[in-house]
Amino acid sequence: PPRSTPLYSSAASDVYKRQLGERDTLGDVLASSEADAWLEWLRGRPLIETGEIAGEVFVMVHASVHPDWTEEDCLQAAARVESQLRAPDLDSVCGFLSQRAEDAAPGSDRDLLGRVISCRGVQGENWASRPPAADSDAEPWHRPWRARGHAYGVVYGHWAVQGLHLAPGLRGLDTGCVHHGRGRDGYLTAWLPASAEDPPGVSPFRVDAPTLWRVPARRRYYPY
Repeated sequence: PPRSTPLYSSAASDVYKRQLGERDTLGDVLASSEADAWLEWLRGRPLIETGEIAGEVFVMVHASVHPDWTEEDCLQAAARVESQLRAPDLDSVCGFLSQRAEDAAPGSDRDLLGRVISCRGVQGENWASRPPAADSDAEPWHRPWRARGHAYGVVYGHWAVQGLHLAPGLRGLDTGCVHHGRGRDGYLTAWLPASAEDPPGVSPFRVDAPTLWRVPARRRYYPY
């Protein structure tokens, strides 16, 4: 049934909406009578969360941060994009999201959004959503990030094919629960940084074998 106050009601907004593909799984969400409230809630969520674990600063992000960013840079980049996503003019929000990240100028708000939610590989100032090819000069975004010796940790996901990635300052926790059946079993992984098993006085981001909870996927959730 039609909603009483549809979120995307104008003709201009409809132009920017992508048609659902056969692999999309959002149809039941968008058809719900609560979809408008969920979308409004989602627009208000932070792109990057930050905090401290055992006195060490961390950021939590969907995909990546720029290798050169400090913790403050991360928050400033997120704030810029969040202001675009939370704009009261929904046509402008749709227009912003309709822009291709690949065509955005480096450092622009749309470029920052793409880096935070989609990036896997980097080559200089450029980034790509695809994993770096073995015969290219690109590299995983977290390799140059580690080389900078930052004083904060990063918890991230988005890279199911890479799998669990544990390194000093880095916790890549996407172990492919939804991608179960793509050549290996998928898991939902949680990191317990405040475990009693961690050596006292050692940074939780420096522990070589952190405490993890891993729950196997119950089924294959996504068709290939």
